[in-house]
Amino acid sequence: MKNSDDLKQLHFTLDSFLKKNQTLLYKDSYEGGQQILEEINKSPSNINELVKNFIFENSDDLIKKYIKKNCNGYDIGLFLSHIKSMEKYTHIELLDTDNIYVILIMNLHKIYNTKKENNTLIISNIKLYVETQDDNYLNEIFKYGVTNKKTSLVDKLKNHVDLDDLYKNIDKNLVSNMKGVKLIEYLKHMCTN
Repeated sequence: MKNSDDLKQLHFTLDSFLKKNQTLLYKDSYEGGQQILEEINKSPSNINELVKNFIFENSDDLIKKYIKKNCNGYDIGLFLSHIKSMEKYTHIELLDTDNIYVILIMNLHKIYNTKKENNTLIISNIKLYVETQDDNYLNEIFKYGVTNKKTSLVDKLKNHVDLDDLYKNIDKNLVSNMKGVKLIEYLKHMCTN
């Protein structure tokens, strides 16, 4: 990171992130974040790596806690917004978008911001999956995505569910190369066979 404005913005964003999540972070994680704030003031060359490691080490746990504590769309949006801002100022991707918890919280955020349909069951399945790690709930979330044409959810979850459990005679090689509407139509067709 070269720009002093980026450092100032990163400091502000990380400080806001730590204040918002202080009760959710373990004490040593919170203190580690405070140390990074001090390092930002010194402008070290490895600040991007420090921020990246901090987020990677704490994101799964924070996401699980956000989902379990019944956060609303605003709180989840603020969490994701802090991460996006830190990505902007560090110029690196901080969340692994193939991580199951990242997939779930991003889709939970979309669900909370979509008031068109009753989403109680899908929200419940997401929470139950996070609490129990029971793949049956993940399968239900995937089926919800197929039924309701949630292409990004289906595209991301296809690598996390056992498609053989959900569909008979599925061609996994074909599915691995499909995305979006084509994938959903193929999976719907497999349900009818």
